[in-house]
Amino acid sequence: MFWGLPTKKSILVIYQAQPFINKFAMKRIIYGLSSIVLMLLLATSCQSIFDNETSITPQEIEEIEEIEEVDHSAFICFFHPESMPSFPGGQIEMLRFIAGNFEWPQSLQNDCVEGTMVVQFTVELDGSISEPKIVKSIHTGLDPVCIGIVKKMPRWIPGTKRDVPTRTQMNLPIRIKLE
Repeated sequence: MFWGLPTKKSILVIYQAQPFINKFAMKRIIYGLSSIVLMLLLATSCQSIFDNETSITPQEIEEIEEIEEVDHSAFICFFHPESMPSFPGGQIEMLRFIAGNFEWPQSLQNDCVEGTMVVQFTVELDGSISEPKIVKSIHTGLDPVCIGIVKKMPRWIPGTKRDVPTRTQMNLPIRIKLE
C-alpha cells in the first residue's frame, strides 16, 4: 500500500534529484578553483614582466628630451576620417578617367574575363596616391592595368579629420564587363 501512495513518488523524485545537485556543486567548485588558479597565474606572469624591465638613467632621459618632435600625422592612416577623400570632379569624372585609361592587355584579347577588381591605395596629405595594391583580382593579367590606372590618377582632395588633412586608405572597385 505504501508503494501506491504519492509520498513514495515524491521520495523517489527527491532521491533522483540528489545526484544532480552533487554534480552541479562539483562543477561549481571545479570552475571556481580553475578561475582562481588562472588569476594567480596571470598575476605572477604580469609581475615577472615588470621585474624584467630596465631602468632609464637620467642621461638617457636628457638624450630623449633633446630629440626633435616628429610629426606623426605623416605616419597615421585613417580608415574612417570625418570626410573621405574625393576624386577631383566627383565620381562621374573618376569613372570617365578609369574608362579612358583602361587598356585591355594583348594577352587577354581572346579571353572573356568579367568581374570586379579591387585596388587598395592611400591618399596622402597632399592628395597624391601611394601604395597601390590589388586586394581582389579576377585575372593576374589585369592586375598591372588596374594598378597603372590608379598610379595615373591626378591628386585627390584628401580626407580630413577635425578639418586637418589626413592620410586615408581607400578601396576602389573596378568593374570589368565585356560588351
